[in-house]
Amino acid sequence: MLMVGRVFVGLAVGFGLAVDPLYITELAPAQHRGRLTSWPEIAINLGILLGFVVNWAFADIDHAISWRLMIAVGGILPIALLVLSLKVMPESPRWLISKGRVEQATLVLRSSHRESEDIAAVVEAIQSEISEEQLNESSGWAPLFCPDKVTKRLLLIGIGVAFSQQISGVDCVLAYSPTIFKRAHVATSDQSLFALTMLVGFTKTAFIVLAACYMDTKGRRPLLILSTSAMTVCLATLALAMGLDISWLSVVAVCSYVAAFSLGMGPITWIIAAEVFPSQIRAKAMSLATFTNRLTSGMLTLTFLPLSDAMGGQAQYFGLLAVLTGLTAVFACAVVPETKQLTLEQLHQHIGRMVHRADPQGESRI
Repeated sequence: MLMVGRVFVGLAVGFGLAVDPLYITELAPAQHRGRLTSWPEIAINLGILLGFVVNWAFADIDHAISWRLMIAVGGILPIALLVLSLKVMPESPRWLISKGRVEQATLVLRSSHRESEDIAAVVEAIQSEISEEQLNESSGWAPLFCPDKVTKRLLLIGIGVAFSQQISGVDCVLAYSPTIFKRAHVATSDQSLFALTMLVGFTKTAFIVLAACYMDTKGRRPLLILSTSAMTVCLATLALAMGLDISWLSVVAVCSYVAAFSLGMGPITWIIAAEVFPSQIRAKAMSLATFTNRLTSGMLTLTFLPLSDAMGGQAQYFGLLAVLTGLTAVFACAVVPETKQLTLEQLHQHIGRMVHRADPQGESRI
């Protein structure tokens, strides 16, 4: 029954990761989209931190009931927040316009945009994009698996960043941080190990709040490149610390790694994925990106312990992750565009022009 429950929780997490950034992206004004789309990631990190705190609080309780208490505490707050938020959440204006409910969409946009903004122009731009997509619409999954050159580039960007986020091994570090600290001889008791994981969770949460403050001013691309580069250095440092058995350096490396992740790779992954996909393929493409992200996470998490043992230790494993994360930094530099301050319609036109300049003979349906 516990495994069945984990399956349902996993499905719920997948739905949330796919829908939350999409909804906020379609609702938020361009100048605030990055900061607002970061909030789901902040909420996730608050949940992770709460989980670490609960683990620490229940560490000395009988194991037969402690895990049940942990699950109970973790379920009450999300359910309460969901029930309360559903009462005030408006429908996506882009979805309303696609269904011909322009007046309702206009009211939603007026409530979420500044009074000085030309709402009529925003509605017109959305209508224009939707009309163009409907003229070229293909049924089912065909636009994703038989894409034109522009759609192919959009899929590469969106799914690529979703894959890159997890190939860096962040879920392994979070899930197995007590094991990592124990093997690094940082601490031995459950209380001290869980206290260190609380430090990791607090660091991760603090830096993602900091990232949200700069997302719409510094831009997505610079923060993503800085984040992946710093993560590479931190993973290499962690590999060195574990190889040389330097306990304090292991703690510094893990905390620095999650800070670097939260500064860019964590929130920006879902911001970019939600922004680059046009509404014609947005829901399906976001589902594919989420599936890729969670599949990569599951594979790395399940194979972390046996693979690190097979490689001769966790030092070698983190060395491999450092190389893979370095490749994600190269990917960010070479492929990911800047998306700040652009409406979704302007962004898709911008990427279309980039692809057309690279291949004037290529055709686009976007």
